[in-house]
Amino acid sequence: MTLALDGFTCKFVSRLESPTASKALFDARLEWTKLSALLRSTSVSLQWCFATLAATAVLSTFASLLDAWLGGIWLLLPGLALALVILRVLLRATVVTDTCFKLPSLFTTIQMSQVLEARLLQLVQFMHASESGFYVAETRVGSSTILKFAYFTAAAAVSFATQLVGMS
Repeated sequence: MTLALDGFTCKFVSRLESPTASKALFDARLEWTKLSALLRSTSVSLQWCFATLAATAVLSTFASLLDAWLGGIWLLLPGLALALVILRVLLRATVVTDTCFKLPSLFTTIQMSQVLEARLLQLVQFMHASESGFYVAETRVGSSTILKFAYFTAAAAVSFATQLVGMS
C-alpha cells in the first residue's frame, strides 16, 4: 500500500509541475479516489490479522511475565522479543495512514499559476477530507495509536509484574 502511495506522489507531483497541470489536477482527484477505495478495501481485508497481531503481542507480554515469575528471568526474553517484533510490524502497517496524513501538505508546496492554485487547494482539501489510511473497525490507525497501545500495554505489564512480585 505504501508503494501505491509513493507511486501516486511521484506521478502527480511531476505532472503538476508540467504544462499539463490542469488535466493532472483532474486526474489526481480521480486517482486519489481510486487509491482511497483500495486502501479501505485492503483495510477491511486485513483488519482481523492486525487485531490478532495486537492481541498476540499483549498476550505474549503477559505470558512472558508469568513464565519469568514461575521459571526464571531468562524466560522473559523470548516473549518480549516476539512482542517487540509484532510492534514493529504494526508500526510498519500504520505508515500508510501517516503518509496519507502528510501527503496533502506536500501538494501545497507546488508552485502554480493563480488560476490553477485554487484548483490545487480544492484537491488538497479533497485529499484531507477523504481521510484515507489504514482502518481497523472503522477507526483510523496511525503510528500514534499504536504507540499509545504499546504504552498502555507496557503500563499494564508493569502493574501485573508488580502484583506477581508482591505475591512471592
